This record gives sequence, C-alpha cells and structure tokens, in this order.
Amino acid sequence: MKKQHRRNLQYLLIRILLLFFTILPRRLALWLAALLGRMAFLLLASPREKAISNLTLAYDKVKPPQEISHLAREAFQELGKNAVDLCLYGSINRGNFERLIRTEGIEHFDAAYRRGKGLVAITCHLGNWELIALYFALKGYPVSVIGRQVYDPRLNDILTTLRAGKGIRSLDRDRSARQVLQVLKAGEILGVLIDQDTSVDGVFVDFFGTPAYTPTGPIAMALRTGAPVIPLAIHRQPDDTFLLTIERPLELVRTGDRREDIRLNTQAVTTILERFIRAHPTQWVWIHDRWKTQLPIGDASPISR
Repeated sequence: MKKQHRRNLQYLLIRILLLFFTILPRRLALWLAALLGRMAFLLLASPREKAISNLTLAYDKVKPPQEISHLAREAFQELGKNAVDLCLYGSINRGNFERLIRTEGIEHFDAAYRRGKGLVAITCHLGNWELIALYFALKGYPVSVIGRQVYDPRLNDILTTLRAGKGIRSLDRDRSARQVLQVLKAGEILGVLIDQDTSVDGVFVDFFGTPAYTPTGPIAMALRTGAPVIPLAIHRQPDDTFLLTIERPLELVRTGDRREDIRLNTQAVTTILERFIRAHPTQWVWIHDRWKTQLPIGDASPISR
C-alpha cells in the first residue's frame, strides 16, 4: 500500500512538472532543471552514492575523488535538463527539429538503410537518447524502439504516447521477438540501448575495464537477418542543442561459432559506446547499477542467465 501511495505521488509530481515546464521558456526551464539536479545530488543519498561508486570504478586510476564527485554532481544536472527536454518533446516537429539536433555521419546511416535489410541502431543512455528516434522519425524513416516497460503503467503510457505522436513504435522488450523480425524484414529501423544490466539474454564484455553483463539480442538478430548494425549516440552541446554522432556500420565478425560471434560483436559495439561516454562522461546515467551482475567463476562469457 505504501509503495502504491508513493507511486501515485510520483505520478502526480511528474504530471505537474510536465505541465509546468511546457509553459516556461526552454532556457529558463533548463536552468531550473539544472538547479533541481544539483539539489537532488545533495538530498538523494542512495543515487548519489551509486553514481560516485560507478564513476570511481570507471575512473579510479585516472581521476581523484574530488573530480569524480564533481562529475557525479554534473551528471545529476544533466539528468534534470534531459527531463525538461523530454517534457518539451511534443513541441519538437518537422519545422524546428534540425535547429535542435545536428548530425555527424548521417551518410553512413542512409547508405546502410538503403541496403533494404532493415537496420539495427544501437545506442546508450547518453545525452537525451529519446531524441535519436525522434530525429529519424521526423526525417521520415520508419522507426521502432525496443525497451522494457516503465515500472508504473501510467508513466509508460505517457512515454509511448509521446513516441506514437511522432510516428515512433514502441516494442516491449519481453514480448517483441516476432515484432523485431517483422521490423527488420520490412526494411525498417530498430532502435535499442544495450548499456544497462537487465534480465535478458546477455554476455559479459569489458566496459570501462570491468566485466559488464550486456544484452545480446540486437547483435543476435543482426547476425540472423543480415541487417547492418549502426552504433550512434547523442550528446548535449554547450548551447543546449544536440549533436547526433553516427558511426560506420559495424563489420560483424562471423567465425561460425554463434556464441563467440555474439560475444565478439557485442564487445565491439560496447567499445564504441564506451568511447562515446568517455567523451561526455557527465551525460551518462551513472546512477544505474551497471555492474550489478557478477561474472560467474570459471565462465568467461555466459550467453544467458
């Protein structure tokens, strides 16, 4: 009962913030969001400690504790600003989105898409990742995104409704295998994030020097269908616009050993995502328990739990 009461309060607060931030000028809304992020860093002990712990794991040998704490505080500010831009999602349209989002490497994306085999776009929780699917949808590409349900169905409905309003299809991670195949066979785009520790088939790969349990579904599907894999990520610029960076298609390794192919290709794309994060470390979600699952003794690369 207490849990449901807490969720009701959270839902009400989010609805109020959605309304509040949409009536403010974006610059003012972002300033307030950064302020709220700094307050959250000071007041929310558990996520603050998790962010500092993860940053220490990633940067302990190259950054002193003071700098790590500073990075964590800025990461909270970035999360606040991203929340505001998600509130303003509905106001982004074909008339203004290219003033907000610039791209590097769009030619790689277009060339891969023209192959007609579908396209697996793999990214991470960096910057305002929801804007990636929005950008391509507003450009006229058929886009589906795969992810887990938000813990509160009402919040999940808000998110899927926002996406649907821009032509983006949301696929449930736990019930989407057939839908994913349909998307790729139709020559469409599948967007997916693989930088979190979740309860799906996965493999341990190196991430910031530590084994991290990483979803393998997107790579397995690409190997099965022949769809090209494009690593990409978005980050906020100093003027609060965004730059979407698109890499060349991943050269998928095919050794004939399916287990090893999945591991090698998952490592390859994870290495690219790590490079994106290292370039803009304050814009990643360090509050997530990324290294929660531990590598079993004597098993270097389990494919499933």
